[in-house]
Order: sequence, then structure tokens, then C-alpha cells
Amino acid sequence: MPSTPIKIRMEMTGTKSMLRNMDRWSSRKMNRVRDALFEQGIAIFNLSQQRVPVLTGSLRATGFVEPPRKMRLPNLGFLVIIRYRSGYAFAQHEIPYAHRHGQWKYLSSAVIDRKPKMVAAMADAVRGR
Repeated sequence: MPSTPIKIRMEMTGTKSMLRNMDRWSSRKMNRVRDALFEQGIAIFNLSQQRVPVLTGSLRATGFVEPPRKMRLPNLGFLVIIRYRSGYAFAQHEIPYAHRHGQWKYLSSAVIDRKPKMVAAMADAVRGR
């Protein structure tokens, strides 16, 4: 039995308004995601500050969180950088020295421990909660 094509004709009005509203909605959602990412970056940084090895305090003093910035490649979202700028920050993070206060892997362990809360916060931001 031969099939008969179905023809549909549709007229749509208000497309400019609809597209503008979609752009606003998308922009608000991206702002929520960016803000949630920054909050999580600060929470990870604060946790790492509790774990950073301290002898004189200079390593701890060089830590900071950069505000979120848009990735250069499309559709990759935002990037938050948490950084310690001391010349010996890398060695203190990667080499398992014995410390009286603090620990090695002070930043990566904070990321791992904070991951469940970070994922939940990002999901809530995407959902608009």
C-alpha cells in the first residue's frame, strides 16, 4: 500500500519575542551556574587553606581563587582557578613531606572531598533552585 505524505502548514508569530525570552532564560541560567561554580571554588579554597602545610604561613598567604571566566572554546562553560603562587607550592603539594601542621595534596584532596557537594550545587544551579 503506497503511503501518502502528511503535509503540515504552520504559521508562527512572536518568534523574535520568543527567541529574546529564550536568550534571557539561557543567560540567567548561565549566570546561576557561574555563581555556583565560584561559590564552590571558594569552598574548595577554604578547605585547602585548612590543609595547607604551615611553617611560616607564607604558602597559605599566596593562595587565591580567580573569578569564573568563560572558556575560549565554545560550549565548554566556565573555569575557576584555585592557585597557590609560592615558589615551593608545587613541591609541598606533590612530595609527601612530614608536616606538623597540614598535609601534602592539600588542594587536590579538598577537590575530591568537596566533589559530592559541588556536583549537587551545580545541578541545583542548572535546575534553577
